[in-house]
Amino acid sequence: MSTIRREGHTLLQREISPQKRSELADRFKCHMQWSSALSLILANLSIFDMSHEEKNITVLIEDTDAFGRLNWRVFCRYCELGEAGLLNSLGFDQMYFYEKYGISFPRRFASFEYLSQVFPTDLIDFKTKVKRVGNTSLTLSHTFYKRSKKLKEPVLVARAEVVIVAYDEKNRRKTPLPENLVEKIREICPEAFEA
Repeated sequence: MSTIRREGHTLLQREISPQKRSELADRFKCHMQWSSALSLILANLSIFDMSHEEKNITVLIEDTDAFGRLNWRVFCRYCELGEAGLLNSLGFDQMYFYEKYGISFPRRFASFEYLSQVFPTDLIDFKTKVKRVGNTSLTLSHTFYKRSKKLKEPVLVARAEVVIVAYDEKNRRKTPLPENLVEKIREICPEAFEA
C-alpha cells in the first residue's frame, strides 16, 4: 500500500487484483448509466421546475382592508417572498448579487388578477415560478390559493406576473443578468429561455 498526497488530502492507494479492478469498473459503468438515466428523467419531469412554494400562511387581521378582505398590497409582499425563496433555492441570498456585483432587482412591471376574496379565517398557499429569462430581466409568475375548514379543495384566489430587472446601482442603468444566475436557472428550467 502506498500513500499519495493530493491537494491537502491523503489518499491511500491499494494494490487491486485485475479481477477486482474489472468488478469495480463494471459497478462504476452501471452507476454512470443509472446516473445518466436519472438525470434525463429529472430533466423531463415538470415537478422539478424552477419554483418556490409557501404554504399555510395565516391571514392576519392587520393585513385586511376596512371590509375584512386581504388587502391587495399583501399579495405584493407574497411575491417578494417568492422571489427571495427562488434565489435561496438556487443558493443565493437576497443581497448576494448586490454585495458581489452591485446589482439589484427592481420591479419593472407587475400585473395582478384577483379571482376570489380572502379573509382572516383562510390560509394562503402560493407558488412562484420562473416564466421567462431575458437578457436583463426575469419574468416570474405567482399563483395564490386559499384554504379553510369550510373549503374541501384549495381555491385559486389570484395570479400575478412580475418582471424584475438586473440594475447596476453604480452606473444607474439596467445590465445583463449575472451569468451564474442564468446558468443555475438554465440547468433547472431550460424552457424559460424559449418563452
